[in-house]
Amino acid sequence: MSATFQSCAPLSRNRRNGTDNSTRLNRTVEIGVVRVMLNLTVSLFFAAYVAFAGPVWAQAVLLDEGSFVVEIGGRAIGTESFRIRRSGFGDNAQVIAQGTLEISEDAGRQTIQSALGTVGIGMTLDAYQVKVAGASELQVLLQRRGDRLVAETTSDAGVEEREYRRPSMRRPTIILDRFMAHHYFFLGPYQNPGESSVLIVRPRPGGQAEGVLRMASVEPLSVGGRTLQAQRLQLVLEGAIHELWLDSQNRVLRVEIPGEGYVAARLAPPS
Repeated sequence: MSATFQSCAPLSRNRRNGTDNSTRLNRTVEIGVVRVMLNLTVSLFFAAYVAFAGPVWAQAVLLDEGSFVVEIGGRAIGTESFRIRRSGFGDNAQVIAQGTLEISEDAGRQTIQSALGTVGIGMTLDAYQVKVAGASELQVLLQRRGDRLVAETTSDAGVEEREYRRPSMRRPTIILDRFMAHHYFFLGPYQNPGESSVLIVRPRPGGQAEGVLRMASVEPLSVGGRTLQAQRLQLVLEGAIHELWLDSQNRVLRVEIPGEGYVAARLAPPS
């Protein structure tokens, strides 16, 4: 089965920046009990300042935390650090994944910060934000609005909205942002013998594709000088094969996209 791509046309909303440098656009985003005020002008990036307030988040469980070295074509271009936490159980579960990617490419050095929120036992996508800082800046904010997913992209060109197909249990929706290896953690619950169909949202530059997730083999993998048993999965997406290795708790150990020369290798085993 081959992946099929769905073009997500922008909605009729595109505003040019710079007409009023003092203009401020404030948004409030809720992910369960987490309430965050976003200021797009000052760029208060909610992933960096999320406060797990109240008794629910006081009992938050650390699902995974670590770092990857990122390579393109056999050359190290940067590192990714991340943390994934959960509060509650079953239908009341809420997961927050935060990551920081620092890379140097031909376009220069970039720092990319992301935060992803899910709800429920199946980790249904609820909200996502990514901020890119470097030679040019970009911010994407994706939220659920009823049964829709709407992404707002703010850049030097203005503000643009895109709408994506709604998540469903039959065919879940997963965020896979460029070079963010820890996002593959959210594929873990959907691995099954044979094949599973998933919808993948690519926030940068924007788009949605249908992918096929396949279980491959259990094999030894060296991580930080230790040999671990890892489940290897394949995600076929837009004609490209994504190879990923997970441990028994679905923690990501390694990701490869051979067609792009991309490798993210974990620096140390999960604790």
